[in-house]
Amino acid sequence: QGLSGEWHDVADPVFCLELLTNITCMPSPSTGSTSLSHIWPLVSTHFERLLQYVIAGNGVAEAQFIERLIVNTLRLCIRLIGNSELVPTLLMLTQYLSKLPGKIFSAYSERIACGILVLVQEATLPHSGLCNIFSLLNRISEFPAGVGACSAGIECLNFWLSDDQELSRLLS
Repeated sequence: QGLSGEWHDVADPVFCLELLTNITCMPSPSTGSTSLSHIWPLVSTHFERLLQYVIAGNGVAEAQFIERLIVNTLRLCIRLIGNSELVPTLLMLTQYLSKLPGKIFSAYSERIACGILVLVQEATLPHSGLCNIFSLLNRISEFPAGVGACSAGIECLNFWLSDDQELSRLLS
């Protein structure tokens, strides 16, 4: 019973977080963005509080949960960034990622870097979003041992440098 209880202590919150993310990202052809606008305040507040909890130094023992929290935060940003109403909240969630404690950020910096690479490639971010991305890239550079993270960070920069339109938008 003890082992089963311990397993559920990790599995249940991870399952619920995955389910919440999947439902939020799921396209809804019948109701369009109306249903998303109804649930988004609850979802974003939930993610915000979970990230604040981790930033405050709590939940360090729940590595699987923290990893899924980071990945699902990035999934939300990537999938929903096209909805202009949600952009400010999504960018706020990326700010929380840059504030994660060093040990946690270092452990998941490659996942964060790969997520922001996809975000940069898929979306035209507003200036404030670019500031968040640079903040995350700067934080990634603080952990040079994370070779994969640094490579993904460099890919973000290469994306901007290889596309004249993106580069001019970045410099304007």
